[in-house]
Parts: sequence; structure tokens; C-alpha cells
Amino acid sequence: MHGSDVTAPSRRTRAVSRLHARRGRAAGATTAYIGGQNAVDGDGTLVGGDDVAAQTQQVMTNLHVALAAAGASVQDLVMMTVLFVDGVDLAAAYPVAAAELAGAAPPVVGVRVAGLAVPGALVEVSAVAAVTS
Repeated sequence: MHGSDVTAPSRRTRAVSRLHARRGRAAGATTAYIGGQNAVDGDGTLVGGDDVAAQTQQVMTNLHVALAAAGASVQDLVMMTVLFVDGVDLAAAYPVAAAELAGAAPPVVGVRVAGLAVPGALVEVSAVAAVTS
């Protein structure tokens, strides 16, 4: 999908430091919906323990695999939702995720939660991609 960033002018408040929207044209695109990716390896074992950066790395690896299975890549992402456990240091996770997104900048919704379905998981990512090829 080819798109451009759209910024809402003069809509910044104390509570909203950055508004981000993505506008694109995806005629004939197929959408891929990637369900919650946790930091589990191929055997279903949680990776990273209490290290949110290590868990984020595995989550992003799983996201790449899921996208590839759908014929997509991070460049095709049009939306991401990130669930993170209350108390997690997002500053440690952000550089890992940013590097794995390789310049892609989909809008992201972050939601702080009390816990996730996988015991010990700190981060979960769901995504939507629009594939035009």
C-alpha cells in the first residue's frame, strides 16, 4: 500500500502529544489480519523471561513470520496494536521494535493491561497489513 502521513494541525493537548493518521490507496489490496503475537518460540516456550527487550525481539520475529505467511512484510502494515503489561519499561522495548519495523511507520495503538493470556508474557502485538501484489 502506498500512503502518506497525515497530521491533525493544532490539535495537540497535554494528553495527546502526537496525533498520527495514515492515508493510503490500496485498490485491489488484500488485507491480512495478524492475531496477537507473544514472545513464544516455535515450541511454544516463552522467550526472554522478565526482559521486555528480549520479549519484544521475539514478538517482532513472530510478526515477521506471520506477515511472510500472509505474503506481506512490515512495509505493508497499516495498523498495529500493542498490549503491554502494566509496569513494563517501554523505553527498553521501543528501540527493538523500531529497528524491526525498518522505517515502516504504521499507526500504533498501545494498551496497558494487567496481564496477557500467555503466563509471563509482557508484550503482545496484533497487526493489519494491506498487500497489493
